Amino acid sequence: MTIQHPNPDPRFPKLFAQLYPDAAQQLVLCDIGARNGFPEEWEPLKSFAAHIAFEPEAREVTRLQHQFFHQGYSGVHLYPCAIAGTSGTHVLFVTKYLESSGLCFGRKEWLDRFPFTTLDVDHVDEVFAYSLDDFLAQTPFGRLDFIKLDVEGIEHDVLVGGKNVMSGPTCLGVYTEIWWDPVIKGQPGFAEIDIFMRQNGFRFFDLELHRYPRSVLPAGRILHDDSRVGEKIFRQAVPQDFGQAFTGNALYFRDPVGELREGLLHPDWTPESLLRLCVMLDIYNYGDAAVEIVEVFGRTILKDLPLNDCLDALVPPTVDGKILSYGLYREASIELRHLINKRAYGLSDWIPLDTVYKK
Repeated sequence: MTIQHPNPDPRFPKLFAQLYPDAAQQLVLCDIGARNGFPEEWEPLKSFAAHIAFEPEAREVTRLQHQFFHQGYSGVHLYPCAIAGTSGTHVLFVTKYLESSGLCFGRKEWLDRFPFTTLDVDHVDEVFAYSLDDFLAQTPFGRLDFIKLDVEGIEHDVLVGGKNVMSGPTCLGVYTEIWWDPVIKGQPGFAEIDIFMRQNGFRFFDLELHRYPRSVLPAGRILHDDSRVGEKIFRQAVPQDFGQAFTGNALYFRDPVGELREGLLHPDWTPESLLRLCVMLDIYNYGDAAVEIVEVFGRTILKDLPLNDCLDALVPPTVDGKILSYGLYREASIELRHLINKRAYGLSDWIPLDTVYKK
């Protein structure tokens, strides 16, 4: 899954920065729940994108400012507030494990069944929060190209509070934590998030699940290895490999090609917004989806751009690390697909689409 395996060497972001050197045209990345810093996969964008982060605790704001500076990020905008479904003062439930703090708390009737106290509330504070729409209305950004959400159960509330942000190409993708079952915190579950995202024109791309063993077998599966217990040697399996899945992460992107095929293409798509989407698709290892955008819109919205350069920059390396031109890579891919279709299904009637690539 590409949530777990993003592109280790994306090349399209550099080309985008060359095509659109104006700071106003660069990507705007928004991290809501930035206590751990920006996602590692955003590092290729650290010198030519605006990075927005939110942290309501003053001590954490100072720490993050130093962290981002030493990591070489430019264009960081760190706001000492929270983001919620509505603007105003909210109760912050500060948990024993600080990274689990949030604006809603876990239900003891459920959490007592699991062997951790990370969600136990230590104390409460009051914090000010903006809704996404209210925040954006007061800033010069005008859009949030990509949003990462990790707000401990109020992800759906935050998204609903950003209806204007989420209504068109002003937002191109969302990476959000999910709480699978409402029983955990009484929060909307993944189903509600998925419905909201699809209603606002996003397509589901990927899912990562986190698993938790019950208290009756608190370490999950125990396998032989190097941690001494009595006279025997054991290894604890990674907790996420055993137990019920009830949190995780989901990834969504807009699909302008799908919009076009359904006769629903949003009128606000521009060359810049299409290529900004391609940047994030490349970051998360969906080069094929980015190539499709360039191919489909290469005769219309993107016709004045260097299409060969765009397509070449989206080709992944071969297994031995070589970088081929898009033309060569495409020919090899088509040949392999014909072979797969014939051997697996006994069919050889698939016809590849025309290309805008010029040899």
